[in-house]
Amino acid sequence: MKIKFLLFLLLNILNLAWSSPTHDQANQILQKANMEYNKGNFTGALSLYKQVVETPLVHSTVYFNMGNCHFRLNQPGLALVAYKKAQYINPTSDDINANIEFVKSRLIDKYTLPEANSLTRILSHIHNFYPLPFGLITLCCLFSLSIFGLLPKFFLGHRFFHVSGYILSGLSLFLFLSFLPSVLIRVYTASKIQEAIIITTSTSLYSGPGKNYQLLTELHEGTSFSVLEESSGWSKVKLPNGQGGWVPSHHLGKVAL
Repeated sequence: MKIKFLLFLLLNILNLAWSSPTHDQANQILQKANMEYNKGNFTGALSLYKQVVETPLVHSTVYFNMGNCHFRLNQPGLALVAYKKAQYINPTSDDINANIEFVKSRLIDKYTLPEANSLTRILSHIHNFYPLPFGLITLCCLFSLSIFGLLPKFFLGHRFFHVSGYILSGLSLFLFLSFLPSVLIRVYTASKIQEAIIITTSTSLYSGPGKNYQLLTELHEGTSFSVLEESSGWSKVKLPNGQGGWVPSHHLGKVAL
């Protein structure tokens, strides 16, 4: 029985690998998608881009192009979802950030946040400057270097190597501890708080998870907020201005990859 189960599992894995597009096939699909986009066939291009994002080839440019397609199709909510995914992969891209701000400027609902002081802006920029996977890899490298710097003491006899190792270890540990809080906050935020965007023309914000609760306000396509909780097809959300409530989950597009 165990042997049959293992064979069945192996065959399924092989079938999945065989059916998944190869790197060359994904490149071909991407080229076709770009051709359709250049022809003005944005619906066809979108269909092809969606095939690409299911492959390891996916990168910020694919989501950026998907955002452009949605915007051309007058779908600002879905455009923002795609642009935000591109921004998650490449947070420093001027083109991605400019398109996000442009789409936001055309939305019905606009929320102005209190202006932060210079120090807060600098810290926020540093905190959001890097993609989360890069931050995790950097932490691992710094921690490894802090351990590696102690090895000369045990394997090399010259004092120069001991001192150099201590400096390397101390500096790496200092950078590791300095960088750690930012990465932990990013990990917590990514795991506990999801960003979502309204992808329908409008939706209602209720005081509870259902239409029998008090209607608080109407929200329009492209409005973004944090999703704090989900229950029976409803999402508890928090707007940038601090107002909270519940909206139907199927009216939202999740930004998380």
